[in-house]
Amino acid sequence: GSAIAWIGLALVGAVWGVTFFVSVPLHVRLDRGFDARAHRALVVTNWARTALWSARLWVSIAMLVELLTAAGPVPRS
Repeated sequence: GSAIAWIGLALVGAVWGVTFFVSVPLHVRLDRGFDARAHRALVVTNWARTALWSARLWVSIAMLVELLTAAGPVPRS
Protein backbone atom coordinates (compact mmCIF):
# COMPACT_ATOMS: atom_id res chain seq x y z
CA GLY A 1 0.00 0.00 0.00
CA SER A 2 1.30 3.34 1.04
CA ALA A 3 4.62 1.95 2.33
CA ILE A 4 5.76 1.21 -1.20
CA ALA A 5 4.79 4.72 -2.30
CA TRP A 6 6.92 6.16 0.53
CA ILE A 7 9.84 3.98 -0.57
CA GLY A 8 9.44 5.32 -4.11
CA LEU A 9 9.34 8.88 -2.82
CA ALA A 10 12.44 8.26 -0.70
CA LEU A 11 14.29 6.92 -3.75
CA VAL A 12 13.40 10.00 -5.79
CA GLY A 13 14.52 12.18 -2.87
CA ALA A 14 17.82 10.29 -2.75
CA VAL A 15 18.36 10.80 -6.48
CA TRP A 16 17.64 14.51 -6.18
CA GLY A 17 19.86 14.79 -3.11
CA VAL A 18 22.81 13.14 -4.84
CA THR A 19 22.18 15.24 -7.95
CA PHE A 20 21.93 18.62 -6.26
CA PHE A 21 24.43 18.17 -3.44
CA VAL A 22 27.07 16.00 -5.10
CA SER A 23 26.79 15.90 -8.90
CA VAL A 24 26.07 19.58 -9.49
CA PRO A 25 29.09 20.76 -7.43
CA LEU A 26 31.27 18.26 -9.31
CA HIS A 27 30.02 19.66 -12.62
CA VAL A 28 30.87 23.16 -11.37
CA ARG A 29 34.42 21.99 -10.57
CA LEU A 30 34.73 20.48 -14.04
CA ASP A 31 33.46 23.71 -15.63
CA ARG A 32 36.61 25.38 -14.30
CA GLY A 33 38.78 22.83 -16.08
CA PHE A 34 39.40 19.13 -16.14
CA ASP A 35 39.94 17.62 -12.71
CA ALA A 36 40.59 13.86 -12.70
CA ARG A 37 39.32 13.41 -9.13
CA ALA A 38 36.10 15.33 -9.85
CA HIS A 39 35.63 13.34 -13.05
CA ARG A 40 36.07 10.02 -11.24
CA ALA A 41 33.71 11.12 -8.47
CA LEU A 42 31.11 12.20 -11.02
CA VAL A 43 31.25 8.81 -12.73
CA VAL A 44 30.73 7.10 -9.35
CA THR A 45 27.80 9.37 -8.48
CA ASN A 46 26.28 8.75 -11.90
CA TRP A 47 26.39 5.00 -11.22
CA ALA A 48 24.75 5.63 -7.84
CA ARG A 49 22.03 7.71 -9.51
CA THR A 50 21.53 4.97 -12.11
CA ALA A 51 21.13 2.37 -9.36
CA LEU A 52 18.64 4.59 -7.50
CA TRP A 53 16.57 5.24 -10.64
CA SER A 54 16.63 1.50 -11.41
CA ALA A 55 15.36 0.73 -7.92
CA ARG A 56 12.68 3.38 -8.43
CA LEU A 57 11.64 1.63 -11.65
CA TRP A 58 11.13 -1.65 -9.77
CA VAL A 59 9.15 0.15 -7.07
CA SER A 60 6.97 1.71 -9.79
CA ILE A 61 6.39 -1.70 -11.35
CA ALA A 62 5.46 -3.13 -7.94
CA MET A 63 3.03 -0.24 -7.43
CA LEU A 64 1.46 -0.89 -10.82
CA VAL A 65 1.12 -4.61 -10.13
CA GLU A 66 -0.44 -3.83 -6.74
CA LEU A 67 -2.87 -1.42 -8.35
CA LEU A 68 -3.89 -3.82 -11.10
CA THR A 69 -4.21 -6.71 -8.65
CA ALA A 70 -6.40 -4.66 -6.32
CA ALA A 71 -8.64 -3.63 -9.22
CA GLY A 72 -9.51 -7.25 -9.91
CA PRO A 73 -10.32 -8.74 -13.29
CA VAL A 74 -11.60 -6.52 -16.05
CA PRO A 75 -15.26 -7.35 -16.78
CA ARG A 76 -15.94 -8.62 -20.28
CA SER A 77 -18.90 -7.34 -22.22
